[in-house]
Amino acid sequence: MNYKQSQYNNHTYLPLALIRKAIKEGWLLSLVYFIHLRQVHRKPVFYNYTLRKISSLIKCSPTTLGTHINILRDKGLLNIKDGHLFLTGSTALSKLYRSFLTPVSVHQSRADQTTALRFVVAKRKLHNQDKVIILKKDIIKLHQHRFTEYAKAKSLLKAKKRLNFNVETSRIEERLVLSNANLGSLCNRSQRTGIKIQKEFNRLGFVETRRNTMILEKGHNRRSFFAKCLSSKHQLSSMGNIFVVLPNLWLIPPAICSMK
Repeated sequence: MNYKQSQYNNHTYLPLALIRKAIKEGWLLSLVYFIHLRQVHRKPVFYNYTLRKISSLIKCSPTTLGTHINILRDKGLLNIKDGHLFLTGSTALSKLYRSFLTPVSVHQSRADQTTALRFVVAKRKLHNQDKVIILKKDIIKLHQHRFTEYAKAKSLLKAKKRLNFNVETSRIEERLVLSNANLGSLCNRSQRTGIKIQKEFNRLGFVETRRNTMILEKGHNRRSFFAKCLSSKHQLSSMGNIFVVLPNLWLIPPAICSMK
């Protein structure tokens, strides 16, 4: 499988549901500020805080920080009591958002931090793909009588029905794929923005994406190609091959960097 567990040198933990909610509702940048606030002190508290004092620590304007603090307080990520600002811990956030914690790499740049948060939801999508691939392989093993445990066999038969998987005719695509449109949708953005986000994933070393095509017909010229009136997904190569552009291949490095 191409899916690997992420490991980061500098990281923090946040509930997956929290990240998805911030993306869907459009306050992902506020979550970026929350991560940066976490990096200031080991203890999640700012005693006798002022906007000017904290904003100087994370390099932003007091007005901007005040806006994001109001959003974060409304979402349960921090609270203010007796003049002190308290950041909500990961365990409490996990209970609040009823979701498991996932590692997020920490970056100084707010743009890179936004990309790192988006990568979490994209990687989860790939993780689910990988689980389905493994499940289908186990279903094939079941039909080859390579499972003898009753409970395991019963579970696989239920999964086969749920997936509508035909062992005889279905083909397993073992490579992880994700289209720009799908990535844009996951990040609550357009397909065009999805292309830019994918490039940022590659730049930061989170993934390595590759173009994915399939040749359909050979021996064509421009006239015969346009006469077919195909969709925009179909293209003609310089060698006269008609090919279709498929969702990009995604390769996740075995270890982005060693966790400390």
